[in-house]
Amino acid sequence: MTDCTTSGFHTILPFSYRVVEKLISIIDTQMSEIGGQRIIMPSLINANLLKMSERWSNIESELFQLRDRHAVCFCLAPV
Repeated sequence: MTDCTTSGFHTILPFSYRVVEKLISIIDTQMSEIGGQRIIMPSLINANLLKMSERWSNIESELFQLRDRHAVCFCLAPV
């Protein structure tokens, strides 16, 4: 199962994480066989998550930030 934190963004819960790990393993194997490479991309999070935890004011100036077409603020996840 997943938990929707904001429109289009989901948190993977423990049971689903096992399924995702198995899929990643299968995909990695297949990609290796054809010479593909794996990349890991940073995650964007809704800035409201940091604002609710009162961490935003401490690290706002250090984070990469952007706004979507609805003017919702996102940033690269600090952890």
